[in-house]
Amino acid sequence: MTNIKNKILNIKICPEGIFASLRERPAAGIYYKKFIPIYRDSIIFIFSFLFLIFFTGCSGYTNQSLYSDEVRTVYVEMFDNTTFYRDLEYTLTDAIAKRVETDTPYKIVSNRNTADTILSGKIVSMGSSALTLDRNTGRSLENLAEVTARFSWKNLKTGQYIVQDSSATSSWGYSSFQGQSFDNASKVAANKLAERIVEQMQVGW
Repeated sequence: MTNIKNKILNIKICPEGIFASLRERPAAGIYYKKFIPIYRDSIIFIFSFLFLIFFTGCSGYTNQSLYSDEVRTVYVEMFDNTTFYRDLEYTLTDAIAKRVETDTPYKIVSNRNTADTILSGKIVSMGSSALTLDRNTGRSLENLAEVTARFSWKNLKTGQYIVQDSSATSSWGYSSFQGQSFDNASKVAANKLAERIVEQMQVGW
């Protein structure tokens, strides 16, 4: 009777509980060594699987293409320019055509009659604003060139607009104290604007 009580007490006061008592027996010890790795690996697998489901569900993952397979060619019409800053429409139009070629599966064509779609638009605003000012003189130390355009993308086969009268804006900083000019910054902003416009050619699944 005393031995039984001692064994019960040993199980109760042992920090590792029942597994500690199992290790005292050879057969049970083998079961303990096999059980723990399997149990640990199962837990890791379950949590990894649940995390994968959660991540893919929240990120909106899809195996569908970002671009419509109904479009093959695009004709980029020369953009209009309603601002007082001239010639930036050439930079923007050229940048859009290059972006379409490099970032999408579509091909740029020079003949509107052979194109599936047409992309057209206009620069509606362009300007410069001060980012930082000199405390003593009040002169701007750093400025921001900003360009905004409105555009439409039309399917010439169906006559329907894929994107209609949408807007995109881009900007680029410059500093005259560092020898940087507004003209150069506006051209960089126009190239960034072309990227924004082409991004809106993606299909919204």
